Amino acid sequence: MMSALAKSVVFTAIIATFSGCLSGALAGEITLGGDVPNPQTFSLSNLAAFPRSGIEALDDNGVIVTYTGVDVSYLLKISGAPVKEELKGPSANKYLVARGRDGFSAVISLPELDRARFLVADSINGKPLSPYDGPLRIISPDDKRRLRWVKQVERLDIQTADY
Repeated sequence: MMSALAKSVVFTAIIATFSGCLSGALAGEITLGGDVPNPQTFSLSNLAAFPRSGIEALDDNGVIVTYTGVDVSYLLKISGAPVKEELKGPSANKYLVARGRDGFSAVISLPELDRARFLVADSINGKPLSPYDGPLRIISPDDKRRLRWVKQVERLDIQTADY
């Protein structure tokens, strides 16, 4: 039989191990890495301090809702990735892989960011995203079938296509 002290030590170890698992999407963090000069990890409070955008889109029931968050282009710029006017010649073969906690991934080519809107959303109609969708989600109202809407997004990686 375990002593009270031994039980306390085991319980503390279990809690510490579980707490270590609460990174990324569960903790409301998103890491931007891959082929960028300045890899970054952004917390919910970091994201709240950045310029905010609101995008209207249809929800799962066809109702117009407003998602609020930070433009993907803004986060890429902070990490040093070439976006919009800075994207030239040899950089045109770069793309972004957005990964959710459930293993789902979606690809966005960097030239697409010139015309399409992609947002790292943290709220819907002024309220935090549900645990099913968030705390962070990639959304794009320009993606008609929502194939690249990544729920519980925890990682954005810039990669280069080899020809």
